Amino acid sequence: WPCTTLCLSMLLSLLCNVLRRGLAPKGKEGKPADSKEMPARFCATDILGQVLAVLAHERSVNRDFPLTFPPVREGVDEAAQPTDAGEDASCICGEGHKGEGFMLDCDKCHRWFHGACVGIYPTSEHSVPEEWFCDSCQLSTAVAEQRQRITRLLALRGDGDSNGGDDENSKEIYEMLTSETEVTKQLLINHLHA
Repeated sequence: WPCTTLCLSMLLSLLCNVLRRGLAPKGKEGKPADSKEMPARFCATDILGQVLAVLAHERSVNRDFPLTFPPVREGVDEAAQPTDAGEDASCICGEGHKGEGFMLDCDKCHRWFHGACVGIYPTSEHSVPEEWFCDSCQLSTAVAEQRQRITRLLALRGDGDSNGGDDENSKEIYEMLTSETEVTKQLLINHLHA
């Protein structure tokens, strides 16, 4: 989201400049030099406060609920139905299986989804793919592949060590750059630039 960051940075800079002008030397009557800008300063303070409140909230949400991916389920019954015991039929819509309508399961995490919720309609034999992965599993696979690429690049930078060096700082950098959150950010940036 590089564009969002840039726009937010520019907006906050403008708001701070409006507020900074309010700290100008006082005029002859002891009032601010430009009292006509007082409503703009109040508005800038309000907007700046709202933006910072949203940022603080988002930061706490991301800290409390970090990015997670569904686990791969092994040894599943390929002929299972969403109503069978042990099956996760909790579609992204939150409705689950209602006994009607087409549902398909992810071939990696085996969670069931309504075809309409994921854009797959069984109008013909060819409209339902042989193999299908949900968005979370596709992202999980992309993150794992990107993490491998980053690990190879860091290994090339260092002396062949997968951590890019022996010192503690290099290990911290390696772990930071290969975390799921950082790799996902890099994937999003790559997608936006493509």
